[in-house]
Amino acid sequence: DYDVYTNLYIISESGADSTIIIPDTSEYYGYYERAIMVKNANLWIDGFTITESSCAIYFYTYSSVRVYNCIIKNTAAGLGGEGQAIEQGSESDADDTLYVKNTLIMNCSSNERLVDGGNAHTILENVTMIDNFYGDIDDGFIPMESIVENSIIRNNLDENSNVNYFYCPQLCPSVTYTNWEGGYEGEGNIDADPLFTDPDNGDYTLQASSPCIDAGDPESEYDPDGTIADMGAYYFHQTSGCTDSTAINYNPEATTNDGSCYHDVVTDIDGNEYQAVQIGDQLWMKENLKVAHYQNGDAISYWDYDNNPSNSETYGMLYDWYSATDERGICP
Repeated sequence: DYDVYTNLYIISESGADSTIIIPDTSEYYGYYERAIMVKNANLWIDGFTITESSCAIYFYTYSSVRVYNCIIKNTAAGLGGEGQAIEQGSESDADDTLYVKNTLIMNCSSNERLVDGGNAHTILENVTMIDNFYGDIDDGFIPMESIVENSIIRNNLDENSNVNYFYCPQLCPSVTYTNWEGGYEGEGNIDADPLFTDPDNGDYTLQASSPCIDAGDPESEYDPDGTIADMGAYYFHQTSGCTDSTAINYNPEATTNDGSCYHDVVTDIDGNEYQAVQIGDQLWMKENLKVAHYQNGDAISYWDYDNNPSNSETYGMLYDWYSATDERGICP
């Protein structure tokens, strides 16, 4: 939109994989091949792929932009733009904000910075920025005073084939809990293969063994699965359960072993069943005993914790030493 002095909310119902914005280059309307332009407005865009533009998002004249759950790709210098993923133009000030979250920026080719927030307060959170080219080697590929957190920054090349290069003799980006190829000083930062699922085909989700899982800032908002934030645009959904394929309760959908695996079931004289696990040549019960009779049917002396019978059903019964060692046998 243009010159409207308002708040703009553009939210996809179907997500970035199926909602795609491509600029119409048949008629330039004076602004050429930029996909989205914002003037005198605050833009909130969520769930789009923006591709094949000379600048995916261009904002200026006291505007702020928030980008969520988007894919920005395949930009290239052309009419009206230098190939930037996001650029702030003229007439801006420090009250403006550029906030990018859960967004993939890939295969962009810019003659300048990839993301140029200008004077705007720039925050990149849970962003995957990979396989991009940028030409302005003096300034780097993101604003010098930007904040980068819980992100993956890999294989972004300048015109001299430097990877993720930054020259900032005074002010440098604040980078924390980020997988930065080549390394970057900051709390929680790592430099390791993210183990993407299928990057050759554009799938930058994480494999179960990725070092980026649960490696984000522990003080950040948790991922939707209730675990510590992952690095990158796409969190890995962890499902707790038994991951041992030889166990009776094996869950093929589980990604995290919760210790619930059992390999056998034993039954006491009262008909109570107990999960059991094989350790060496011994079968160990995984639950506390709650039997009321010896193997020959005689009654056993026992207590309920806190004198509450429901506790015995949940946590097992309490026995004295004599009952536990009686030759009539207490265990199944």
